[in-house]
Amino acid sequence: RVCNVTRRPAQTQSFPLQMQSGQTIECTVARYFMERYKMKLHHPHLPCLQVGQEQKHTYLPLEVCNIVGGQR
Repeated sequence: RVCNVTRRPAQTQSFPLQMQSGQTIECTVARYFMERYKMKLHHPHLPCLQVGQEQKHTYLPLEVCNIVGGQR
């Protein structure tokens, strides 16, 4: 479920990411997709969709989203 559209683009939108060591770092959405999925975003200047619960900070770049017609 989409709950928001970010004001910042994927290249600067950040969120707290817990590393395997237990340390928490701030990571941008673009960096996360590169490191986790080996996916360089084609449009890192576009905003992200915030999905799920607002307090969980789950962001998706627009280019990986498909919104089906008729959804609200």
